Amino acid sequence: MKCIKCNHDAIEGTDKCPSHSNERARVRRYKLKNQDLMERMADLTSVDYMASLKEEVALAQTMLEQRINMAGSDTLAILATHDATNKSLETILKLVAAMQKHDMATGEVLAKPALERLMGNIVEDIAKELSPFEDHPQYADVIDRIFDRIGTRIESATNEAD
Repeated sequence: MKCIKCNHDAIEGTDKCPSHSNERARVRRYKLKNQDLMERMADLTSVDYMASLKEEVALAQTMLEQRINMAGSDTLAILATHDATNKSLETILKLVAAMQKHDMATGEVLAKPALERLMGNIVEDIAKELSPFEDHPQYADVIDRIFDRIGTRIESATNEAD
């Protein structure tokens, strides 16, 4: 993968090269002497960003479920955990937003406008390939139907498996 700011190779698991990442600053910032801390730092920095983020979301959701289940239907317990529950929800929302931002930045997920541009390009390519048949009386209708079908599929597209 190439750096999003230049054309140099990105650091594995990131979208930036060493010059544009905070990697060098982070390494210089922490001059750890404690071997246990150094090993833990190495463990944490070697983890794939998205896998780690997904695990953190799952952990936050699990902890929230546990808190809610512990309160049960006891009104006082529910009220007592209200602030902590709200903080957990805010944490989950921030983590999910970070995942979505990462997915969009890396092109893992395309926004609807990008899909619509892609659809236009696909239809253009199809029209070019079919141009030898443009004298056919139904040529324009065929191109319009292709465009409509692709558009309908994009509009109804979800990330759910069929």
